Amino acid sequence: MISWKRVVMTGIALWVLIFFEVSILMFGFNLQTGNPNYYFIHALLLTAFIIVLSLIYFKEKKVKKGLVEGIVLGIVFVVVGVILDSVITIPLFIIPRGGSYTGFLFSPEMLLSYLGIIILSGIIGLIKKGKI
Repeated sequence: MISWKRVVMTGIALWVLIFFEVSILMFGFNLQTGNPNYYFIHALLLTAFIIVLSLIYFKEKKVKKGLVEGIVLGIVFVVVGVILDSVITIPLFIIPRGGSYTGFLFSPEMLLSYLGIIILSGIIGLIKKGKI
């Protein structure tokens, strides 16, 4: 059984972690998108965030574990992220710099991130079920 409140809350936590991580990389370390160091550090941290939050989600005894549940978790992570990006990130940070909703949400980097989130969450679901 999917715990919708739990999955949405962990999705929000993932978005908040990513928001602060990207802000620190961009404004604290002056690493901008397009810089290979930015993408490397972001990929490492994103992977760690997904693993930790997926494990937190699957820690609940009542939550069913497995590939399908992990994929659903990943999809909800992506949907929550897209909603929060659409309401906060894009209007406040992307549009003022000349960007657009579609340019941000459908950029190759974002599409790859969405896919990675779903796949990694699915793998964690399998691991928690004991199939890997």
